[in-house]
Amino acid sequence: MKIAIAAGSNELTSSIDDHFGRSRWYCIFDTKTKKHEFIENAFKNHPEKAGYKAVDMLIKKRIKMVIAGRFGVKAMHAFRNKNIQMIVPQRKIKIKEIINLIK
Repeated sequence: MKIAIAAGSNELTSSIDDHFGRSRWYCIFDTKTKKHEFIENAFKNHPEKAGYKAVDMLIKKRIKMVIAGRFGVKAMHAFRNKNIQMIVPQRKIKIKEIINLIK
């Protein structure tokens, strides 16, 4: 399963980003291969529908779960329509901590 994690930078030591749609990067972690990759959010500076466009980009990557500090309404609806689970951690957490918990 592929999991997308909203990240402030393209480093495993980065903290989870507070806002899904305006996140600078997404860390895509594959639970089968245990490998990860970072992809830049090309829509982070779009004036409208940044989150919705980021959802579409991640769906094309075949993610099944997404983790971020919070989600906008349009992004939430888009993920729900595709049956993609959204998780909002209760505290600020680093990307590597999330991956270690998932492994």
